[in-house]
Amino acid sequence: MTTPNLAIPLIVASQSQKEVTANAAFTALDRAITATFVADVAAGNVTLTAAQYREALGVRVINATVPGRAVTLPPVERYALISVDGATSTEDVTVQRGTATVVVPAGGAALVRTDGTADGLAAILQGADGAAGAENFLTLTDTPDTFAGQALRLLRVNGDEDGLEFFEFAGGGAETFLDLTDTPGTYAGQAGRAVVVNAGATGLGFGIPATPIVTHTDSTLAPVLAQAGHWFRCTNACTITLPSDATAAFPLGTSLTFSQASTGALIFAAGSGATVNVAPTHLASTAVQHAVVQATKLTANTWVLFGNLELA
Repeated sequence: MTTPNLAIPLIVASQSQKEVTANAAFTALDRAITATFVADVAAGNVTLTAAQYREALGVRVINATVPGRAVTLPPVERYALISVDGATSTEDVTVQRGTATVVVPAGGAALVRTDGTADGLAAILQGADGAAGAENFLTLTDTPDTFAGQALRLLRVNGDEDGLEFFEFAGGGAETFLDLTDTPGTYAGQAGRAVVVNAGATGLGFGIPATPIVTHTDSTLAPVLAQAGHWFRCTNACTITLPSDATAAFPLGTSLTFSQASTGALIFAAGSGATVNVAPTHLASTAVQHAVVQATKLTANTWVLFGNLELA
């Protein structure tokens, strides 16, 4: 009888000279956790036997100077440290178990686990030979080796596309508003003016913002969010519905202006979920032709009317 993974003989009850079996077991355990098997791939690929794999924690690959060399591990459940000797090797080595593979570079190492199945191989850790990996950015193999003289520089992939390098970014953008290609060239004579989109809608300019005027001819009107701040010149009698936030979420403080351009009065109504407030001395309608009324949203869903309103 033996142990399931390392196949170490077990002592049986009726056995004589039990110390022989015990000492052999101790020796096997000592090798299994400290010994190194040397796999020389100079002449070709190497396949470890189950006994070789069980008797060594480490597998050290040497003389990997030909591309494509491989070391095959047997279907035994255990952990192993695979290293490729950097002094004698220049090429990567593929460690394989069935179709599963782990590539270890020259001078590198990998802690792997085989689970005893046909394709049971996985890398647990990988790094430099005898180490757990780079400790900082500069010790990586594809990065610069010093920060000296590189203050405030950026990183990019180098011209050979095989690593990173520092470079100095030469900013080509504008430094001021006037340097942009779609803005005015001077501030002279523009004191107090606002920045607005120019008449051709091709850039920015300085100017005095104008209130957009909409001529409305229909008998109903429901302002939409894009019309915030507009002046509505109504040329016919019209019922104007002021919306709730659910219908059109105008920002608080938004004002809409309405003028009665004909003899037909403008009547203001609250949309679903909205409230229209007006002084108790007046009605929510215009008083006369050319009357102007402003509706301002003061709180959520609530509009206040003021202007030339019909008396109650």
